[in-house]
Amino acid sequence: MNHAHFAALVENPLYTPIVTHCSDATHYFIGVIDNRGNHYLLADDNGEQISFASLKQAQHSLLDFNLRAAFFEMHNPDTEMVGGFADITSYMPIYLSK
Repeated sequence: MNHAHFAALVENPLYTPIVTHCSDATHYFIGVIDNRGNHYLLADDNGEQISFASLKQAQHSLLDFNLRAAFFEMHNPDTEMVGGFADITSYMPIYLSK
């Protein structure tokens, strides 16, 4: 999803802005989740997902879209690697300011 599409979706109440991260990874992504749980991540003009080296960098990018709040979504890799467990994804509200 490119910048223009992302900007349009965050204005729609059916989409929730997120910063998503897996606990064993070194990068973060920003995007939105729709009301069915589908993820749409921000990408550049070539369709490559844009990653951020820190949560702070991801938060600053959300501020560029005039957002003041989002959810931080943390995935646990054990869910995928070990299997048999319920999804252990955690969500936490984050508030953005310059």
